[in-house]
Amino acid sequence: MDAIILGAGIAGLTASYHLKRKGFSFLLLEKTLRCGGCLHTVTTNGTLLEKGPNSFLSSHDTLMAHAKELGLTGEMIQARESSKNRFVLRRGKLISFPTSPAQFLKTPLLTPLGKLRLILEPLIAARSLNGEESIAQFVTRRLGKQALNLVKPMIHGIYAGDCEHLSIQAVAPKITEWEREYGSLFKALKKTRLLSQGQTLYSFKGGMQTLTDALYQTIQKHCQLECQDIAITKLKEGWKVQWKHQGGLREEEARVLILGLPAFEAARLLEDSNPGLALQLNTVPYAPLAVIHLVVERSFINHPLNGFGFLSGAGGKNFLLGCLWSSSIFENRCPDSLALLTCFVGGAKNPTILQEGEDQIISKVLNELRQIFGSSFRIEEASLTRHTKALPQYTLGHPKKLEKIRAHLQKSPGLYLTGNYWEGISVNDTMKNAVHVASLI
Repeated sequence: MDAIILGAGIAGLTASYHLKRKGFSFLLLEKTLRCGGCLHTVTTNGTLLEKGPNSFLSSHDTLMAHAKELGLTGEMIQARESSKNRFVLRRGKLISFPTSPAQFLKTPLLTPLGKLRLILEPLIAARSLNGEESIAQFVTRRLGKQALNLVKPMIHGIYAGDCEHLSIQAVAPKITEWEREYGSLFKALKKTRLLSQGQTLYSFKGGMQTLTDALYQTIQKHCQLECQDIAITKLKEGWKVQWKHQGGLREEEARVLILGLPAFEAARLLEDSNPGLALQLNTVPYAPLAVIHLVVERSFINHPLNGFGFLSGAGGKNFLLGCLWSSSIFENRCPDSLALLTCFVGGAKNPTILQEGEDQIISKVLNELRQIFGSSFRIEEASLTRHTKALPQYTLGHPKKLEKIRAHLQKSPGLYLTGNYWEGISVNDTMKNAVHVASLI
């Protein structure tokens, strides 16, 4: 056999899809009952719940290309125009997030002095040193301290992370390249015309799991679910994998082993065969996250919900990281008389929240939403999904960690790693990494 892939999330499925296209023999093993990993869509009582990623952008080239190849173009739906409106929760009030130069000049999220400092960004000299910076350090240096009021909510919402600890070089390498090439972020935006291009937000009619289901259909004959007690052994030529399935012990050998797993799960499997690599993989921290879906009667919410949702502002003591107004973003997410709210709590700054009971977490979320909207809700349905290790954190030192991991892999022929801890946490970046890994085989 040419290859064995462990983990049938988006990384493992994408790698398998490309190995099949290349005509390789392979086996994809998954420990759970389903494929797709964090892309998990559930429909209940006419309501579509996304337990993981909820959308993608038109600029996500790898995902878009696969959707076209898989015949999913007709299943794609575009977000409503109103979803371009974003809000920040600050001191208990929802404030529109500025998305244009004119809005930046008017936003109450910055004082006049803060706006002046922002405008002066092109005059700030580019950094001459090559050392690593946190996102907070970079933003403060180039845009001023008040600009963190705009950046921190986005980092909370996208990475569930802390600006003080995340590396700008790892999280947004393109931005640091802009500074080196153009000397200014504003000049870079103008010359690359990113502000004028715009991006369209998409999902699928049946939710994001449509993508992983389609990938699975192409390689279903090569996939085995409910594989327990997986163990790997390095052979003189290739790898041996053993696992339990339906009460029996199975094993296969292959010249290539691909681990499409979170860093900590890959580390556990490699502890015996490659302890040095396992040690490095275990240095990648993960932030916990709880996703709370609330289905409420629309008439009880004293807000038009005319936007994507809101993120909690910097410096606040909010329980929520943010809340998506899911039924306002895409059509047919729930009956018209209801509203679907998708809330997030936890993250790198509040990791212990997930230790609380489900009823306690949901109660705190509801109390905070009642204060924000100034109204009581009539709840039709409430559910909570815990992700104890949801998102890898690209903290300071992450690029060097990856260098050490690559060095270990060079000494381990036939072993490949793929996942969202490499070069971007988005579905698109993860797929791109998996395509690259498949191209090396």
